[in-house]
Amino acid sequence: MAVTREHLFGELNFHTITENPDFKEESVREVIILPILKELGYAQENIVRSKTLQHPFLKIGSKNRPINLVPDYGLILFLRCYAK
Repeated sequence: MAVTREHLFGELNFHTITENPDFKEESVREVIILPILKELGYAQENIVRSKTLQHPFLKIGSKNRPINLVPDYGLILFLRCYAK
């Protein structure tokens, strides 16, 4: 079954949101990205928002310095194996 724009986003008008000063990053996350993730099969408990992660590879000069990254979304993947 093909997924339509209306199925994912309802009546959202993509032409008017670009001119709406109240439609900011948080709105994009909740109104656009979250429906796509759910359609891809991610359950709410498998979507982690804005978790601080420490970058493991950064060195500045001869010292290790902690650098934190905060991705908008982290996705927890589960592999399902079915025995025949």
